[in-house]
Amino acid sequence: MTSPLRFPNQHGAWAFLVIPSIITAFLGGGSWFGLLFSLTWVCAFPVSYFLTSAFVARMRKKRWTSRAKRELQSAAPWGFLTVLGSALILQSRSWIFF
Repeated sequence: MTSPLRFPNQHGAWAFLVIPSIITAFLGGGSWFGLLFSLTWVCAFPVSYFLTSAFVARMRKKRWTSRAKRELQSAAPWGFLTVLGSALILQSRSWIFF
C-alpha cells in the first residue's frame, strides 16, 4: 500500500516550480489568487511525473504492471488537488483558459 501523498524524487524540478512563484510574490506583491495559482502549478508537476512514469512502465511490459498501477495511484491525489485548484481559477478568472 502506498502513502496517500508521494512526492517525486526530482529535487531540481521543485526549485524550477517554487522559485518563480516566490520571486513573483516578492516583486509583484502577493495575492490570494497568486497563491492559488502557484499551489495549483506546483500540484500539477507530480501529476505529470507519476502519469509519465505509469505509462512508461506500461509501455515497457505491454501490460499494466503493479508498478504502473502504483504510479497511477500516486497521481490521483495530486490530480484531485490540481483539478480543484484549476476549477477555482476558472471560476474567478475564466479568461486565463482562453
